[in-house]
Amino acid sequence: MAHFTCLESTGTFEFVSRQVSVLLCTRNRAPDLKETLVSLGQVQPPEGIEAEVVVIDNGSTDETGEVVANAKIPWATSVRCVIEPKPGVANARNRALAEAKGEIIVFVDDDIRFEPEWMTHILAPFESESADAVAGSIRLAPHLQKDWMTPKHETMYASTRPAEERGDVYLTGANMAFRKSVLEKVPGFDPRLGPGALGFSEESLFSDQIKEAGFKMVRAPKSLVIHHFRPDRLSRESLQKAGYSQGRSLAYIAYHWKHDETPISGLQAMRAKLGYLRRSKAEATPSGGATPLEIDFYTSKGYAEQLKEEMKGPRRYDKRGLKPKSG
Repeated sequence: MAHFTCLESTGTFEFVSRQVSVLLCTRNRAPDLKETLVSLGQVQPPEGIEAEVVVIDNGSTDETGEVVANAKIPWATSVRCVIEPKPGVANARNRALAEAKGEIIVFVDDDIRFEPEWMTHILAPFESESADAVAGSIRLAPHLQKDWMTPKHETMYASTRPAEERGDVYLTGANMAFRKSVLEKVPGFDPRLGPGALGFSEESLFSDQIKEAGFKMVRAPKSLVIHHFRPDRLSRESLQKAGYSQGRSLAYIAYHWKHDETPISGLQAMRAKLGYLRRSKAEATPSGGATPLEIDFYTSKGYAEQLKEEMKGPRRYDKRGLKPKSG
């Protein structure tokens, strides 16, 4: 296993063994990917580290392959592009796990920028805190921050600031790491979840399963990346759709993993809709976006509709299981 020793007197880390895989999944985002790889190449890794970079192309039809081929990442032992034809981020992540050679797995996204010391900080807790999994820190790019944003909005755009302030620890796909040995108990990501499927939460379920297995998960607040998501995601319609997809994903996890099949009753749904119609105008954001009330309404709607569908079939997991049932 990758091992490094903390030198408390200087605050630096001496890497004795260094086998790290930096994994990135993408689809038709060549311009964003190019900027992300340029930023990744400017990271200052700990001295002597041996790390590969693996990009999983999830069926792109743009210049993704060319972007990866031309990437300049001086510290990487190799930069590879692997095609995963099965659509969906969870399928791409699982292919990345199969391709990874390192004993520390680091996932990042294709639309982020890195702080120079990012890698040192996300790797440090594996030794200093004997961590099995590390949740990195994510902030929104300044030009994408809006006055109307609440903690709910920030979280939907993958910022970890609200969770850090609450003291919550969970993995977010844009900046997370774990020991490869974790996969011996939690083998991967559920392909029914995440973008390209129900829309959200493939890393949330994986994170919950890691905790359920008894592994130690910590935050590394100094391992900072900046999220440069698409500006069109700021629209009211986009947030409504995101809320709906989030509800569908939560319903899947509730039924199959938590074994919770408590539906939203017709009366509850009617009250939620009336409350939404009555108050959304008063709470409307002045310059775009959607209110937290609107998002909650669409999340509830997606949850109720998806739960009804999921209840038609058998559960895919034993209660709080670490992997799907066989067969």
